[in-house]
Amino acid sequence: MASTSQNSVFEAAPAAESAGDMDKKTSASPTVFAPDDSTSSVRRGSIEQPYRTYRIRWLGLVVLTLLNIMVSWSWLTFAPVTSSTAKFYRVDETMVNWLSSIFLFANFAMTLATIWLLDWGLRPTLISGSALLLIGNWVRYAGSYSSDGNTVSVVAVAQALLGMSQSLVLSAPTRFSETWFTSKGRVTATAVMSLANPTGAAIGSIVVPLWTNNPSDISSVVLYVAIISSVVAIPGFFIPAAPPTPPSAIHHIERPKVLPSLRILIRSLECYLIIIPFWVYTGLFVATTSLINQIVTPYGFSDTQAGIGGGLLIVLGLIFSAITAPIIDRTKKFILVIKCGVVVGGLCYLALVWVPSTKEIGALYAVLCCIGISSLAIVPVVLEVLTEFSYPAGAEITSTTAWAGGQLLGGCFIILGNGMKAAQSADPPRNMKDFTVFQAVLAMAMIPLPLMLGLFGRSDQVALKRQVNSTAVHNLDYVNGETGLSIASFSTSQQFNAPRSDEESRRQYCFGTTKNQLHVTDFLQRNLDILTGESTCWLNRGVAGLRTELERNLTSTRRSDIQVPKCPINITSSGNTYLIDFTKNSYHVNTISKHLLIILTSIHVASMTLAFFIVYPIILIFSTLIALGELIERPLFKARVEKWQMILFCVFFLPLLAIGMLCGLTGMGSSDHFRTEHGIIGLVTAVLATLAVGVYLMENDLRPKISINRRWRRVHMMVNYTDIFICQAVLMLSGFALPDGIDDFQVMSLCGTSHISTSLSFSVGMMVAFVWNSAMAAMTLQWWLVRRVSEDKPPGKMSLLVSRIFRRNTDTCEDDG
Repeated sequence: MASTSQNSVFEAAPAAESAGDMDKKTSASPTVFAPDDSTSSVRRGSIEQPYRTYRIRWLGLVVLTLLNIMVSWSWLTFAPVTSSTAKFYRVDETMVNWLSSIFLFANFAMTLATIWLLDWGLRPTLISGSALLLIGNWVRYAGSYSSDGNTVSVVAVAQALLGMSQSLVLSAPTRFSETWFTSKGRVTATAVMSLANPTGAAIGSIVVPLWTNNPSDISSVVLYVAIISSVVAIPGFFIPAAPPTPPSAIHHIERPKVLPSLRILIRSLECYLIIIPFWVYTGLFVATTSLINQIVTPYGFSDTQAGIGGGLLIVLGLIFSAITAPIIDRTKKFILVIKCGVVVGGLCYLALVWVPSTKEIGALYAVLCCIGISSLAIVPVVLEVLTEFSYPAGAEITSTTAWAGGQLLGGCFIILGNGMKAAQSADPPRNMKDFTVFQAVLAMAMIPLPLMLGLFGRSDQVALKRQVNSTAVHNLDYVNGETGLSIASFSTSQQFNAPRSDEESRRQYCFGTTKNQLHVTDFLQRNLDILTGESTCWLNRGVAGLRTELERNLTSTRRSDIQVPKCPINITSSGNTYLIDFTKNSYHVNTISKHLLIILTSIHVASMTLAFFIVYPIILIFSTLIALGELIERPLFKARVEKWQMILFCVFFLPLLAIGMLCGLTGMGSSDHFRTEHGIIGLVTAVLATLAVGVYLMENDLRPKISINRRWRRVHMMVNYTDIFICQAVLMLSGFALPDGIDDFQVMSLCGTSHISTSLSFSVGMMVAFVWNSAMAAMTLQWWLVRRVSEDKPPGKMSLLVSRIFRRNTDTCEDDG
């Protein structure tokens, strides 16, 4: 990385330099390595590379924590109220158990995709996880909209989508903590994010039974979970990919790719001794959490008591883990904690065999609390130790593998537990004592494995390799001025080379002199700023046009001593970072290549245009037709209109919105883009559209209560006005977002969109404007008529006239039918 002047935001970027490169030091500028947890800096030539943490990491931690809470709550929406769920969907309890298992199997099936996405980066992983959480919950509500015609198959598909989402958000904490936190805070950060998953399960176990008084409440429960998930999922699209500078020196070492990382994990005996018990204990914990209702209710415990027990199972474990995680983080007594946790957990599962039959609620709660404490306290520790033992393999490999195996066994144990239920003639009927015995045997069988860690002459294999190597990196010395370095403490005698280059020679090769560099970069800066501010394109598109402008400037200013840069140049303008390579006539914007940017942005523009200018207005028009039909007391084809409205929303609007958001955020590449007009308007529009869906569904949920009393009518009217206002705001904002998006596309593609036909653009614009204006007019008419017609007053002349006109038209439609 080359130096930047005080008056410029550019820097020459050597083609061969990677994120982990370190430049060569001269005797005048010795190498000074900062400690892993410091905020000082490492000098690379004449450039400061600070090792520091950023406050925005706490925002990412909160968002990832909330995502894990909601994905787990979504999983345990049905298990705490098995009987009510079975009655609502008109299936047996076995199918309800399968809904939990499908979630877990989908989690396992997503393993390879999760590893690949995490290897690509945190941002695409979290964007995909948030999108799947959003879509999965609303698809599930589409299958639970009403008790008439609900299909459990749709719910099963939604559970699979939610399981895929959990695989992504549950495997991300270790990678996130490694990317954003120092060694002193990684375990605590991992604990907060990972233990948020069982927190969601605890919330589901406690809240869902309280919300479910009868089977018909299942639809409302699914709706509430979907609304909360939507609010939580939207910020997940905006978590930054990585900090501007790394938090520690260990990040300068290049990690192996996926396959080499898997080989390291497979060849480590110590990893087996930890990951196998983790798989089994995670599976047992998942099965116990899901089946606790069916385990204890045959002995006379109520659904509420079972739900409280499931909540205590998790809450006490979370509290204990919150207390111990910082202590463990400081003392590094990882192995001791794992050994104690596995032993206590095995004994608790053994006690669970006999405790339910005592019918003592206190004893049951005590055993469940101990299971939660022993299980959850070791979760972040195991994830961190696996990362240490398998170093330098990527953290995403170990965390994804660990969680995938546990979720797979959890799904298998749920199915097995359902099959091991006693007969109806047993005492008590349909008890699950055989399954609790099976759990106890498995838990006790796992105890010897972690106890063997460090034995048989393998104490050196339980060293915390990442900590050791971090210390080694801090004390690297350059040997005889060569470009390589060797760290003897690295496992399996691996060599990690840090190529370096002299800054002055690089600048001379790229520009000639510092003065030349300033002239070139200042000129390019002005041109990109003009392109952004005035949308004035060059004669030629892309890098060729920019090169032509530069050569013309050099000719007109008679600067024959200045050459076109031979190195890629980083340029930042209006929230976008360009890497322009004149020698290859190519560029990257926000780390995205030119061709990929055009593809992603084209999909983004097309998807968002269809979603907000075609599908969304049609949905609003359908809503207006329903309201007008009720206004004249002739609700024609209401069920059919609502059906098509739901199809448009679930099949077209949500997928288009998800695709548009994914492509737009991926192509955006930088959170600075949200400071632009298009970024702000787009974000507000997406949030309001999601909020409008929740308000509309709340309005439908309140509609049956209108006849109860005047208060419910007033509440329904206020919700209706809020819905209309939000929908109008979405339509208005989308009208501003589209032209801003097209302008941004033109700037980011360096005038690459100037080939779009003006006539084609005009035709498409007229089409979308017609549908958009129709929706605006229809909703305005609905609001005006609802205001004019009051249930407490006799209809006026205008209301009678409108009613007569609509009745005449509807009579004609009925005659035609």
